[in-house]
Amino acid sequence: KKYVNDNKGIYPVFSANTKRNGLLGNINHFDYDIECIQITTNGVYAGTSFYRPKQKFSINGDAKILIKKSEKLDYHYLLYELKRVFLEAEFNWQNTVSD
Repeated sequence: KKYVNDNKGIYPVFSANTKRNGLLGNINHFDYDIECIQITTNGVYAGTSFYRPKQKFSINGDAKILIKKSEKLDYHYLLYELKRVFLEAEFNWQNTVSD
């Protein structure tokens, strides 16, 4: 949060926060300019997933991104299946999402 406050800008930074669609804040640069799925990797709501349309953004260390390798895959269907599988996995502080 300190980094976000020290580097205010227009590009979103997403985190494990499940409120505000995962938005932590906005900074003056970005790491990605892609369409993807973001996955919250730890915390009470670990496994929470968000669809990210193509945009310029960054994520912090409490989240991961999933980029499809085939045009045959649909992000919205993939998100639906991830949510279904992750619900069964019961992720939490001890049982976190890993590589």
